[in-house]
Amino acid sequence: MLVGVVALVALIVGSLLFAIHRTVDQGARDALDRVLGRAAASVDPVVSAMRARAATEARVTAIQPRLLALMATDAATIQDQADDFRRTLDASSLQITDPTGAVLGRAGDALGAIDVKRAIEDGASDTIVTSNGHAFTIHVERLVQGEQVLGALVVSHAIDDDVATQLSKMLGDRPLVVRMNGRAFASAGLAPEVRDAIAGSTGDETKAGGSTWRLSRAPWPGQGAAQLEVVIAADLDAALAPARKLSTLLYIVGGVSLAAALILALVLGAALSRPVERLVGFTETIAAGKLDARAEVRGVRELRALAGAMNRMAGELEAGRKTLAEKVRLEDEMAIASRIQTSILPRRFDVARLEIAATMEPASEVGGDYYDVIAVPGGAWIGIGDVAGHGLDAGLYALMAQTAIAAAVDARPDGAPRELVAAVNRILFANAWGRLGDPRHMTLTLVRFHDDGRVIFAGAHMDLVVVRAAGGVETIATPGTWVGLIDDVAAVTVDGLLSLQDGDTLVLYSDGAVEAQDEKGEQLGIERLSRAAGAAAGEGPQAVVAGVMKAVATHRSTQDDDVTVVALRYRRGS
Repeated sequence: MLVGVVALVALIVGSLLFAIHRTVDQGARDALDRVLGRAAASVDPVVSAMRARAATEARVTAIQPRLLALMATDAATIQDQADDFRRTLDASSLQITDPTGAVLGRAGDALGAIDVKRAIEDGASDTIVTSNGHAFTIHVERLVQGEQVLGALVVSHAIDDDVATQLSKMLGDRPLVVRMNGRAFASAGLAPEVRDAIAGSTGDETKAGGSTWRLSRAPWPGQGAAQLEVVIAADLDAALAPARKLSTLLYIVGGVSLAAALILALVLGAALSRPVERLVGFTETIAAGKLDARAEVRGVRELRALAGAMNRMAGELEAGRKTLAEKVRLEDEMAIASRIQTSILPRRFDVARLEIAATMEPASEVGGDYYDVIAVPGGAWIGIGDVAGHGLDAGLYALMAQTAIAAAVDARPDGAPRELVAAVNRILFANAWGRLGDPRHMTLTLVRFHDDGRVIFAGAHMDLVVVRAAGGVETIATPGTWVGLIDDVAAVTVDGLLSLQDGDTLVLYSDGAVEAQDEKGEQLGIERLSRAAGAAAGEGPQAVVAGVMKAVATHRSTQDDDVTVVALRYRRGS
């Protein structure tokens, strides 16, 4: 009987520990697969946003007067200027062609095969090609002056380690490989031998570099005939380390429990059988993944204590699994939202007769501040706004607004601001209410700057601040209403007008600047912001931005919202 009791106790403890080990191990694997799955699902929107930004830059470059004027010069002059445009677009290579597709100027390596003439007929082309062991995104933009087609701008961006690193950061610093047919084109966060092993893997796991790697795949969006694939990797051994450490601890606890059972076996033999059978059934329930189950606390004192300990252990495992999954979800969501918010901001400003400086200081939680500067012939469009709320939804809404505004400007560069605000409102309302089911709105002001100093604006945001070179600071209210709340705001959206003289500075900002509060709850306010802008205006836009940001930082006790400041100084003769 003693042997039977000892064997039974050993079986119970061993089964429990093995079941918990398997449950914890599988739970860690499942959590890792969910993380990889979310990252793979994010590849399409993130890469699409990167490609859309590059296409927008090429489109803006294609309508620059300098490039259109260059088409009227000889081939040697075009060739000389091609490299300047390539650097401006941060491209791997660039071609300027005539309407037949014949190359007039080239900078960088030869581009992959693409039907430029067909792209000219279509107006634009965006595709991916592979050549000589490299992969490229190629965008073709038609060069048009009036009704005349002058040729095409062909821009190529290599899909290299820099692109892979940027994608990795936007997916939460996940190691990844961009591959095709078992060959790695680019990678981020991986040693060469690990990169090559992952590139050649066809399963969900592979061993390389002394570790086991869990893999998740997503196709590279918009690739056409190419078959590029993004493989996102995670170190499975590192992910399972906490679970295995817990299993080791449980085995130690089990060993101690078994030793105690050996000592007490003679006394408890007959009384243990039924409670032990119930505990065995409980371990099988835990092994099936039902961590919300609880054992009956019955039998002798020791077995009641063991059942209670098992219940507590199961409860802690259940709570730990839920906490870990929620923490990973929130961290991934906030990381992606932060990158979306900052990735849509303009990288450079190139507007004739304007000196421009801008900054955005995100809060600890992702917000929805937005600004943009889009150069057009004879001036520029400047947009500034703030999406209601915070988090990933606000970041996506800001991205949607930026895309809608860029499209509206591209379609009607000489339109009235009130018309573009109304058009953007219709798009945001239809998407937010009709498709996303998210009744969100934003403040937005669109400003049309003309190089003769005229500034036309529409939409409701913060007051415009104008620092006059001749002396004095003016604040000008922005007429209109918020966008995204109703389907048509045309009736309440009007154009405002102001005129900039040589040396005048226009200052735009978000509510995070004027509503910054000190320890007593007093806001910075428009008057303090205007004084800070006026004091620095003589030193240029960069000094204005720095002066306003310093005033905000000095006044506030904590940062609760994003702070955005844009300063534009007009130079009549520049």
